[in-house]
Amino acid sequence: MEVDPVVEEMRRHGAKIAEQCDGDVRRMAERFRREQAETPHRIVRRSPPTRGQRATDRSE
Repeated sequence: MEVDPVVEEMRRHGAKIAEQCDGDVRRMAERFRREQAETPHRIVRRSPPTRGQRATDRSE
């Protein structure tokens, strides 16, 4: 399977953040919320689910 450099970079960053937060998902979520509040633009932006589709059903 071909290695995607963008995916690998995201995995490295995710692992670094997880390590900094001792693997605590709540601490990671708080960090992301804090960073989002301090940033004038959206860090993550998703389109709303289409009619009849739940957010968890999306393949984005």
